[in-house]
Amino acid sequence: SPGEAAASRLPVLCPRWFAAGDKAERGPIMKSLQDTDPAGPTVVYLAKFLAADLERCVLTGDTLIGDEDVRFVGLCRVFSGTLRPNSKLYITTENGSKATKQLSIVRVFTLKGRFLESVAEALAGWIVAVEVEVTGAESTADGSTPTETSELGVQRFLTL
Repeated sequence: SPGEAAASRLPVLCPRWFAAGDKAERGPIMKSLQDTDPAGPTVVYLAKFLAADLERCVLTGDTLIGDEDVRFVGLCRVFSGTLRPNSKLYITTENGSKATKQLSIVRVFTLKGRFLESVAEALAGWIVAVEVEVTGAESTADGSTPTETSELGVQRFLTL
């Protein structure tokens, strides 16, 4: 059960928020994460990007050969909230960087082996694939835009 597993997963994924012995007030986002609440704020852990043929809705792998024109989907777990197309999310990297990017969810897919099935929403606890696009410039904690912005890379994100 996603709710039961949250107690062991969250300290690994969010060690600063869920440190052992920390009895501080957790706040509404942290409570929603612990409860795997589909009505709470949307929090998604994006673990990996894979190449996909989105016209045929099939994964093509994670190794590119030649100069293929390939799109990517992110494989993620919805820890809290409900993920829907056109949702706006913000990226926070796992290294604690204050820089964020705004993403828009284009489509949400359930996984059927290597095949993708488009769905209207993904509830807390689901593992899904998402087609995303960067919709906002990267910004820092003070709201300024860095001089260089990097593309959305293949790395892990905790998105809020």
